[in-house]
Amino acid sequence: MHDLSIRQLRVFVTAAQTGSLGDVSQQLNMTRSAASQALKSLEQQLGAALFARSNQRLQLNGHGHALLPLANELLQCEHTIWDLFQPQSSQGKLRLGASLTIGNFVVPSLLAQLSKHHQLPEVTLANSSQLQQALKNYQLDVALIESDVIDSALTRQPWLTDEMILIAGPQHPLAGQQIEWHQLEAQQWILREPFSGSREHFEHHIAPHISDMELVLELNNLAAIIGSVGQHVGLSLASKLACQQALTSGQVAQIHLPSPLIRQFYVVYPKSNQTLSLVTNFLQQVDQFQFNEPS
Repeated sequence: MHDLSIRQLRVFVTAAQTGSLGDVSQQLNMTRSAASQALKSLEQQLGAALFARSNQRLQLNGHGHALLPLANELLQCEHTIWDLFQPQSSQGKLRLGASLTIGNFVVPSLLAQLSKHHQLPEVTLANSSQLQQALKNYQLDVALIESDVIDSALTRQPWLTDEMILIAGPQHPLAGQQIEWHQLEAQQWILREPFSGSREHFEHHIAPHISDMELVLELNNLAAIIGSVGQHVGLSLASKLACQQALTSGQVAQIHLPSPLIRQFYVVYPKSNQTLSLVTNFLQQVDQFQFNEPS
């Protein structure tokens, strides 16, 4: 049996991402025939096809889906090995992911701190579920996530905390009140999209107390949610950090829950990245980060 090569795995992963041998050849700076031969050789060595081929497109089959996370991990290990022996100045940029609330309201302050002494990372904003998938596919090095539901394949470290609050239009009958759970019955709601950290907190901590609710809007943009709440379209559960300006201006009002709802922010990364110097340096910086919440 011949050993598998990093080159074969890199061609396989790129083909899985692009679905096209032409794109593989362009991205990896090789001929189309060389890319095709690398894939065929890999499939012959494994004794199984990895793609369904149709109209010059490549689509992963069951074997390919099973191989992809392992191939990604091996390629990341290769990257880590090279990184261990590179001078700090020659390393690439950290690929940082952040969930939307953190990305919009915390990351700017973090980047300002990092810019004083370090190269700034490439930043991707997405919801918590999407970020975890990108980490598992080694498309990101580390992510800042606001969800308590973290995949077991990833390492998480507690970071900052945030309070989740109920918000309403300023003229809503419950605006400014300390409520009991039964007062939320028969209310209309505006919520973030499924699998976002904010939606998970609503479903885990608010929804179990309500038997009669109407979801009138589902939005993936917090500014749109705040604007809709301010126009009395419905209530929402949102980050106090993200709502502070709207609360101060009177655009929305807080409804005080029976007990505070505090959520944890996490720094999350693949277990194999814990020795990657770009990641370890970043972890040191976020440990030292001092965030001043807006008043």
